[in-house]
Amino acid sequence: MAFSLRVLGAFAVRLRNPGSYQGPPEEGFSPRRKARKGQARSGSGITNRLEIHLLELPKYAPLDDNPPIADPRDPSSERKTVVPPLEKVCNMHRIPQACLLNRLLSVGMFAVAAGAVSSCLWAEELDQRAAEPKSPAEWYGQTIRSSAWRSPADEQAGFHVPEGFAVELVASEPQIAKPMNMAFDARGRLWLTQSVLYPFPAKADTPSSDAPSSDAPSSDAIVVLEDKDSNGTMETKTVFADGLNIPIGLLPYQDGVIAFSIPNLYHLRDTDGDGVCDERKVILGPFDTTRDTHGMVNALRDGQDGWIHACHGFNNVSKISGTDGHAIEMTSGNVFRFRPDGSRVELYTQGQVNPFGMTRDKYGFWFSADCHSKPITQLLRGGCYPSFGRPHDGLGFVPSTMEHLHGSTAISGVAYVAGPSFPQGFEGNLLSGNVMTCRINRNGLEYFGATAKAVELPDLLTSEDPWFRPVDLQFGPDGCLYVADFYNKVIGHYEVPLDHPDRDRTSGRIWRIRYVAQDPSNGPKPPAPRVQDALGAIRPSERTYQESIAILAKPVAQASDPDSAIERLRAVERLGQIGTIADAVSLLDRLRSVDQRDAILKQAHWIALRDILGRTAKQSDAFPEDGLIGTELGTDRYQQRIEDLLKVLQAVKDPSAARWSLELIEIASKKSGQGPKAAWLKDALLGVATAVDESQIPRVLRLIDTMLEESSTKAEQILLIAESQKQRNGKLSPILVELGKQSLSQAAGAWLTQAAAEDVRLTGWTALSAKGRDVRPWPLEQRSLQAESHPKPRELPEGKIPFWSSLGLTERYQGTWTSGVFLAKESLSFWVVGHDGIANEPERKENYVRVLVASSQTGDWSEIYRIYAPRNDAARYAQVDLSQHKGQSVRIEVVDGCGQDSYAWIGIADVSEPGLTRSVLRDRFDSMVRLAKCFGSSIVALEPSSKAEFLSQWSQLIKSDRLDCFCKANLQQWVQGQEQPVLSELVSLVVERGLEDLLTKPDLLTKPGASKEGKPWSFDWDWSTGSDETLGVLSEAFGKRADAATQEELVLRWSRHRGSIALIENLIRRGALSKETLRVLPASWWDALSESNAKRFSDLKPQGETDIARAVLVQSKAQAVKQIASDPMVGKRVFQERCATCHQLGGVGKVIGPQLDGAVVRTVERLCEDILWPNRNVDEAFRITNVLMEDGETISGLILDRTDSSLEVVDQAGKSQRFARSEIEQEKISKLSLMPGNFEELISDAELASLIGYLKSQQPEKKP
Repeated sequence: MAFSLRVLGAFAVRLRNPGSYQGPPEEGFSPRRKARKGQARSGSGITNRLEIHLLELPKYAPLDDNPPIADPRDPSSERKTVVPPLEKVCNMHRIPQACLLNRLLSVGMFAVAAGAVSSCLWAEELDQRAAEPKSPAEWYGQTIRSSAWRSPADEQAGFHVPEGFAVELVASEPQIAKPMNMAFDARGRLWLTQSVLYPFPAKADTPSSDAPSSDAPSSDAIVVLEDKDSNGTMETKTVFADGLNIPIGLLPYQDGVIAFSIPNLYHLRDTDGDGVCDERKVILGPFDTTRDTHGMVNALRDGQDGWIHACHGFNNVSKISGTDGHAIEMTSGNVFRFRPDGSRVELYTQGQVNPFGMTRDKYGFWFSADCHSKPITQLLRGGCYPSFGRPHDGLGFVPSTMEHLHGSTAISGVAYVAGPSFPQGFEGNLLSGNVMTCRINRNGLEYFGATAKAVELPDLLTSEDPWFRPVDLQFGPDGCLYVADFYNKVIGHYEVPLDHPDRDRTSGRIWRIRYVAQDPSNGPKPPAPRVQDALGAIRPSERTYQESIAILAKPVAQASDPDSAIERLRAVERLGQIGTIADAVSLLDRLRSVDQRDAILKQAHWIALRDILGRTAKQSDAFPEDGLIGTELGTDRYQQRIEDLLKVLQAVKDPSAARWSLELIEIASKKSGQGPKAAWLKDALLGVATAVDESQIPRVLRLIDTMLEESSTKAEQILLIAESQKQRNGKLSPILVELGKQSLSQAAGAWLTQAAAEDVRLTGWTALSAKGRDVRPWPLEQRSLQAESHPKPRELPEGKIPFWSSLGLTERYQGTWTSGVFLAKESLSFWVVGHDGIANEPERKENYVRVLVASSQTGDWSEIYRIYAPRNDAARYAQVDLSQHKGQSVRIEVVDGCGQDSYAWIGIADVSEPGLTRSVLRDRFDSMVRLAKCFGSSIVALEPSSKAEFLSQWSQLIKSDRLDCFCKANLQQWVQGQEQPVLSELVSLVVERGLEDLLTKPDLLTKPGASKEGKPWSFDWDWSTGSDETLGVLSEAFGKRADAATQEELVLRWSRHRGSIALIENLIRRGALSKETLRVLPASWWDALSESNAKRFSDLKPQGETDIARAVLVQSKAQAVKQIASDPMVGKRVFQERCATCHQLGGVGKVIGPQLDGAVVRTVERLCEDILWPNRNVDEAFRITNVLMEDGETISGLILDRTDSSLEVVDQAGKSQRFARSEIEQEKISKLSLMPGNFEELISDAELASLIGYLKSQQPEKKP
């Protein structure tokens, strides 16, 4: 094409984001984009625009077909050559030449003349996008790849990289085995750890007695590779140390290497200079490796400041100390640092799940790759990061660096592009290995101040071979990127059995990715500067105190400037290390001026404040009031200062911190312009009171007495404190138990007095969901009334009235709200509100209120009236005639049977039966239930003499005829039910199923063994005596009345309590329970049985499902799912209802179990297996622990948090509970998953298909 361009000035065109062009010029480029003079973005990401840059180009040359690329921004670059001709550039980017020229002309920059092109059209990163592989997409979602093994040459042929890059083989099997981590030494030699033992560790390191030969078979070893003839191939191999035990992290050091091998960090030395280790010295250890062997200690990095930094991998709990005695504890993911001689070890960051790989940017920030949370995380020293359900440190989690996940959570290895050996568009990028998708992902970094945000860019490498596993990335001294390829058919430590025969234990490759566009030769390149060589000025430990003060005193010109912000951050960190209280005041003043967008700098202030106050608290118990608060603060500033200090003190792990917090509140209550009654001070007191130790509770109570006036408000505050303390510690302090005992006793007496005065019998309500065991009460909401539906509209109250409504449990909720039994009068009235399907569609008749009457002969319930929802947001009055049933036992059942997404709820209010409606008496009863829930278990655990008076008062309440069975069961479950949980579960189910006649009619209960003429057995609500006999009589009578589903529900509820084991066996053998009920017991119940109890059921245990049967079920479900069209809305709803309590997807849900973002690449068959067969292969981090309590209860769930005094456990419903360690008898780790093993019974095939479709539809954002 005979076009020529002449520059009106000297210009170059920089193309970014090459992509398909499908529209007219208006859709491609915009002339409104302004040129930026002399500016080139460094590693900030690809943008959807054509950028025009002014460049001085002294010489021009005609275009030829294949010219080498000259970089006009490099002074040493030859300027006589230019990029490929215009035609080639346009074809490459699929942009019409006419469009490009028209746009250039439209902005007045170029003139067209015949002849040759006399400008330089320079296209930076001509094509930065690696081609997409042609291999089947489903391969990359399989944990066991279905493709065949490929030779190194065949694998190499399947790599795709952007134009100008080349992938070269450095080493492969049999020269090396399975590479784990790599590191280069000062001589340019490549050190790597390799393992053939993985995933099974040896019992101990077993070094060879003789020096290993370079030709010896590969073993768990550290190997040194060297290119002695400088031809690009590392042909020389030396086994430096063999007989190791799954070695991972390593760092060449002095005359050898520092490396991890189960269970220690060693200094492996070559003292005689023969290139082979002859001395092994433990630096740190032993590290815990009992729970996991695939993360462990990895990514050892020299901080160039006397510290070595490293990642602590998945799931293990390690307690490590240096020779100075300072100890740290790391649970699962952490980053730590240590002195090379092992003299000291320190936590660098807390949190993450399985960090595997670490690198450093040009500003000195460490970035880690994580195999379970975010692919890349900017690390802030002292910061805390999200992990699986673990709490933050009191200051909050450090904000994430990225939200996208690159289609997988299996990220290993990360490298920062620092030198000039890659194109400028790559400079400042982060490259990370994705072992699931078999790619090397790429991210740019955009900084606002000190805070980096990752921008997703096109991948650097894709592979046709799904066995490619890039587990570590390192830039070599030649500027090339080296990739450790753990080449394997199987991916997933726990997803596939550890002994699976398809696990490859011999293949392993090292690849080198080189940019060859400027220099296509294979000759060696001059060493590129290492990042840390340029970090001499970024060593906060070398900065003096005065220098730090001076830096912070300088005015902030531009908050977004990284250089200025990071300089301030290093100064802040230095003050955190050596600062005083005066510096804390200075940091508090500066804190509020930090731009909210610079989250890292703001968090650094909080961390420095925590460290200063923590250090001060350890040095003195005296609160530094004058230094921290001052005397001339205004009201607003004063309040902000107090709130900031209280937040920081929450994160200080020292007993003095809580005392200081109380002192702060005392000071503020006296000096604050708002006085001690200020609402924010009350909130602050509640927050502090939950964290103080037992000795400070009296001080808290004095503050409550000072700050609060009404006794009811004081009681409420004490209750809030007790509830928070119980949730935090799993138990209550004795002084709070005593206060709770008094409060509950007084509340019981007052309630009985009021009920007698009003002559009312309170009747309870209970909720039960249609699916599962959701017994949350229906919440109250205000609704208007349709006055015209009432016979006396003028007598109605003005405005709205409270309704019990299912809407508060979401419109998808389906369940019932059932009243207790009452005796029918002439009539019954109430208000009903809600909908029964979309307004313009036919009535579904699924939401209604019905009245039930009990048969006097059988006790069975039958429906006598049904009133449908009015299909209106305003309530309609309903009245039913009960004259024919007067005096009979009746009950009300409000049914929400409509599970649609909208117009699917119902509510009831103002029932004419006095004991069923809202009232002051009912509100006080609800408060009494709350007191019982908080204090009941602690009260009944007291010595008999300490609780005798309380139990006497309690007996009067619980035996009173002013409470119906629903109310009594609701109260008793929290008090005496804590000592009699098996009886309490039985009674609750009796009243839920409408069989409370067993509790009220003595003739229905007969003591076992008694004659027919024997005296009937009456139920006693006081369970302090004779409860075992009561339990036996009631359970046998109930079992014989209950249907199969109810019997199964009873056995399931009893399964939590070891005290029920003998009773279940006895009832089955007596014929009161069916043997088939045992089928509903979870595998964890059988797993937790003692040997003696297992023998009890040896002849009763049902035949378990075989693996073959489950495999057939999974396969058939997968085939069925493929034939069903998925509904994304249904899939989203199923995820939210069934999965989000434990799993997170796209930032939605809890991070208790594995994140599901990686599910997008998994096959339908694999997802069916994950969902329907969760116990097949269970990651140790997600295995159930059966916690056997001293009171006989068994709690099955995941351990979320473990402290010296308490244990936090989350159950299958996602509900978290904390228990005092002193109350735990034993912990038994199961091999089972927390996830239900009967998911096929909980959702339909259509819901399963929609759920899988929804999971697979969550594609990551398309890359530019």
